[in-house]
Amino acid sequence: QQSALLQALRLLLLKLLASCRQQTAAIQRAMGFYKHAQELEPLHPDATTGLARLLAHWAEIAPTAATRTARATEAAQYFELASMLSPNNVLTLNEWAMLDLRHLSNLNGAEARLLQSLALDDQYDLTYLLLGDTHLKRAEAAPATAKAEYISAIDFYKRGAIVRSSFPILVALGRANRLAGNPLDAIGAYHRAM
Repeated sequence: QQSALLQALRLLLLKLLASCRQQTAAIQRAMGFYKHAQELEPLHPDATTGLARLLAHWAEIAPTAATRTARATEAAQYFELASMLSPNNVLTLNEWAMLDLRHLSNLNGAEARLLQSLALDDQYDLTYLLLGDTHLKRAEAAPATAKAEYISAIDFYKRGAIVRSSFPILVALGRANRLAGNPLDAIGAYHRAM
């Protein structure tokens, strides 16, 4: 019975490895298509943005931290180029900031891009959510200034909830209030999320 279980686990592992190889091959093919599109239309941002998004996704599923960082760094270069080609695209700026927050620990870069995005469009709730998240990450990294960072995060989440009272913003607002020591405000935000 144990050998049958081991055999089943081995087969499952082989299928997963084959699936990973197929996924890697598909991503590499797609990268080739995007790069070819870039060569055909070097001043059009869509292929460059698509390549950046693909690399960001590939970074998320990377098997090691070093591979994740390398792919995220390459994705950031394409987001930078896409932002030069289309400087008023808040979605590109926000996606670049997400990459900075999730994989590159570049809080200053993320904040600069998000503030630029906010200056372009102050009615995009995702920007407020990501700015709040940036301040929560700063609070985690620097406990001495955590209280001020929580207050800033709460402010951005509140402003985002005015634009659009979405579940992610309200949950983040509740969490930030809880971390800041405001249990009643946290409960209120969680209640609004439901």
